[in-house]
Amino acid sequence: MKILFIGSHRLGDTVISTALLAALLERYPHARFTIVCGPHNASLFEAFPRCDRLIVLEKKKHNAHWVSLWRKTVLHRWSMVVDLRSSLISLALWSRKRFLVKGGRRPRLKITQQARALGFSQAALPRAWLCEETFRKARSLFPLSEKWLALAPTAGTAYKMWPSDSFINLGALFLQKGYKIIVLYGSGETEREGAMPLLTHLPCYDYGGGRELSEVAACLSCCALFIGNDSGLMHLAGAMDIPAVGLFGPSKASQYAPSGRFVMALSAPGKEGEGAMADISVDRVFRSAQLLLEQSYEKTSAPTGEGEPIYAL
Repeated sequence: MKILFIGSHRLGDTVISTALLAALLERYPHARFTIVCGPHNASLFEAFPRCDRLIVLEKKKHNAHWVSLWRKTVLHRWSMVVDLRSSLISLALWSRKRFLVKGGRRPRLKITQQARALGFSQAALPRAWLCEETFRKARSLFPLSEKWLALAPTAGTAYKMWPSDSFINLGALFLQKGYKIIVLYGSGETEREGAMPLLTHLPCYDYGGGRELSEVAACLSCCALFIGNDSGLMHLAGAMDIPAVGLFGPSKASQYAPSGRFVMALSAPGKEGEGAMADISVDRVFRSAQLLLEQSYEKTSAPTGEGEPIYAL
């Protein structure tokens, strides 16, 4: 059985879609997979089992990347094509089964929407497939004997970002409790500028920039706690099975909350999707994070599949 899985380009959507891949792995134990993903996300699949091919799809002018993908896949007879991009190319391939999963903003968590589109009654949990060597390198940098707090102060758009001063004050509270801080952010000058206030005013480990996402994921696996804006890094933290608090204001937690055993979506006061990030108080985030840590200690034996987020609206 051969399955072609055309995944998302953005980090957050890619992490969410790994839950669907995990479910397919379990449902079809003898299937072989070809995975299509964006260039920045490929390392999250470095140890994906039963993978015949990982196709990195780089965007080109005039949608030429889709023509390139068609040429690489058209000669195969697929048992199933799962297309999270709803691209026309899926209709031009031979396949016994075909699932074009619609995107866009719709009610329910996106992870649930995708699971139901393929007939799964319950969504699996997102995850990353990393090599053991990647984990070993991360543990040499961030030994598990320390308490590491990952802060992610940036987001895809500025209006989704909690104020830098709030992150700095929150970090100071955790420093008093013996935590060491890692600051995570994406590549590019804008991301660097968004993280700079924390890098300047907090004693911290700078682990942002153009690092491989597999390295970032392994770093997160060493952390006792993650706190960050609604972003791809937030979803990645949930996938690495650590306590993760996602901060929401002008985006809807009911659709994009992180998924995992130990996650919390904390929304700004007011109508969902219309709140101001600055209205989320430092004290509220600090107390909520402590509550999540306590709950995670109690849930460490929870079976995989209990992935509904905790909402704090």
